[in-house]
Amino acid sequence: MSMSMRHPDPYRPMPQQKQNGLSISAMVLGIIGTLFGFIPVLGLLSLPLGLTGLVLGLVTVKAMMAGRTSTGFTITGLVTSVVAIILFFAQAVLWGSALSEPNSSAVISQDGRERLILPTQPQSSQAESVLPSEASQALAPEPSSQLTPERSTAGYGEGMYKVGSEIEPGTYRTAGGGRCYYSRLRDATGGIGSIIANDNLQGQGYVALQESDAYINFSGDCLWEPVHAAKLSPPAGKYASGMYKVGSEIEPGTYRTAGGDSCYYSRLKDATGGIGSIIANDNLRGQGFVTLIESDAYINFSGTCTWTKG
Repeated sequence: MSMSMRHPDPYRPMPQQKQNGLSISAMVLGIIGTLFGFIPVLGLLSLPLGLTGLVLGLVTVKAMMAGRTSTGFTITGLVTSVVAIILFFAQAVLWGSALSEPNSSAVISQDGRERLILPTQPQSSQAESVLPSEASQALAPEPSSQLTPERSTAGYGEGMYKVGSEIEPGTYRTAGGGRCYYSRLRDATGGIGSIIANDNLQGQGYVALQESDAYINFSGDCLWEPVHAAKLSPPAGKYASGMYKVGSEIEPGTYRTAGGDSCYYSRLKDATGGIGSIIANDNLRGQGFVTLIESDAYINFSGTCTWTKG
């Protein structure tokens, strides 16, 4: 009995070993990008990871169809990469919404840059108010069990007042003082995020309280009165640092200054104190001009320069 040996057919193609390197890379990048997508800040990395994984996954699709790569690795890489990209845009929308919330606590400083003005701390806790004694007595809150305190009729000095119950929404004016700061607040938590708008005034000024404001904080030795109760007395042709109401305290037209050590102006559409109130502003070097138009609500002059019409 003869035994025959079978030899492999030299013309039969050998089975190809699957090459899963690119598909595994796509899957790993997609999974990492998806995980980062659920983590604040790190979610910003989801886009490059997801795009890279998606490109690698698409490259391996043809190899998957030919059976040279694993179908599971390729599909998983494609799916997770797409999810990572979606999570990136979801985080971008959330961050964009958070950053677009009104937060105009910054003001334009004399150097033309945005900055947040924080209240100046009193020199001493024992410092006495420079307000007349009668006005001080009127401003001092009396002990009461009522939840809604009576509103002041003599103006508002240093202190924090609840809008709607202790002070009405509306426009208030101060003749200024040695120290004069205000901040419109959205709550009473005391953080910088509570500030809607604020300013340190030089000379007279205005602030417009909105119904949506929760509190107003006045600091310093200036007294604030409702505009209808304030006596407007336009300067005699010369305007130094201060905020002036166009049409009643200063006429529309072109004004000139010879300049000074510091010289800043801002034309304003309202007195809310936010950056959105500014129509135009400038820090001048040397002499300069500014033209007020009838639609301007206020003009704010700051610095050591004096403005005259002409």
